Amino acid sequence: FSMLNYTFPQDSQIQRIFESILTPGLSEFSDDIKQLAKPMVTATVDLYNFMVNNFKPTPVKCHYLFNLRDIAKVIQGMLYADVAFIDNKESMLRLWIHECSRVFSDRLISYEDRDKITSAFTDLSSQHFETTYDEVMEAVADKSLGPIFVDFMSEPVGDDSKKPYEEVMDIVKLRALMEEKLDDFNMEPGFTPMELVLFPDAMCHIARITRVLSQPRGNVLLLGVGGSGRQSLTRLASYIVDYKVFQIKITKNYRTMEFHED
Repeated sequence: FSMLNYTFPQDSQIQRIFESILTPGLSEFSDDIKQLAKPMVTATVDLYNFMVNNFKPTPVKCHYLFNLRDIAKVIQGMLYADVAFIDNKESMLRLWIHECSRVFSDRLISYEDRDKITSAFTDLSSQHFETTYDEVMEAVADKSLGPIFVDFMSEPVGDDSKKPYEEVMDIVKLRALMEEKLDDFNMEPGFTPMELVLFPDAMCHIARITRVLSQPRGNVLLLGVGGSGRQSLTRLASYIVDYKVFQIKITKNYRTMEFHED
């Protein structure tokens, strides 16, 4: 039995690694956006340190664990930025806030904890980006929901088969699109029809699930009481991004062999 252990890299090393990844990814954007590469990486590292210091795992919050993967996930989300839809500094910063919210804030289980991370965004905006959090969020469709980015609103641009990752500027349009997809789902042969009310929180959950499913090796754990819609929203989100859903069915004779087959 061997135990291998290594110390967490220094902040300067992490920043150098991710700057070298993010800077080429923003090379096609305007100059004011290119200049954001370094401060966005620094702000992400600062936010990570804030999460580690302020949100410790407890028996009730045992999933409050953060590591280098979380910083990588934020940078990965930034690389999905599309030059056709992000044309100014504020829209890029909204994407950064969105990715940080998905990676860090979605793990938090109380409004009090989420208020803390919002105050962290406020401090980081003035400290690293020479702007205020309110100015960045001014153009958001619904400030109570925060920025929402999805990759199923528009068709692929040019020869690229990848759908653009864009900000939702109209909640009504998003609801209409999801309701249309839900109607299509309900007409699919072999599918069990779902009667869902797509209120704002439900739409945000669907957007979060589609984001994870669209990423390489994306995986997500949905926590909640039974009947809160986790399975239904996952089925609709999977349908929107053209994934097939497979679910293990437990029977009386379900053993290890059946599990391995599944």
